[in-house]
Amino acid sequence: MNIAKLRIHIAPVGFETDRVVISAKKTKADKVWLLVHDNPSEDKATPFIEKIIKHLKKEKIQVELFRVNRTDLFAIIKALKLIKDYGKKMPKKMLAELAEKNNLIVVNAQKKNFELACFASLDKNIIQPLQDQWMFIEVEKIGRTRYVKITEAGKNAAEFLV
Repeated sequence: MNIAKLRIHIAPVGFETDRVVISAKKTKADKVWLLVHDNPSEDKATPFIEKIIKHLKKEKIQVELFRVNRTDLFAIIKALKLIKDYGKKMPKKMLAELAEKNNLIVVNAQKKNFELACFASLDKNIIQPLQDQWMFIEVEKIGRTRYVKITEAGKNAAEFLV
């Protein structure tokens, strides 16, 4: 089924199950994306993950886990906004410059390696999550230039995230 036609809830896992389960049930969610900490040993909410999954599956609601560093998530959302606001295919170099300028990525490199380090940081922290985990963008190579464009799912997500 097309992601745009699903009723999807995005819920960070906290210290309660009802906040996620009851709202998904009441609004007849088709799917719930649970945002869990990327380092379970640092996350005090880990015991609640299995409870939530069990209750949602009992209600026949699909569940998908996304392991994220919650502080990085805000940078990813801001980057999605930059791509959406550009309105067309954005050159990856331009996105790297804007991401660095807006402190969405951190680049600790000497001047001679700065551009390469900037692209590496952009790929790891912004491009990969948006493309591989969320499927909100696509990267297209035309000649030697790479372009980033927002997908239909990314446009839909941007409607309520940014």
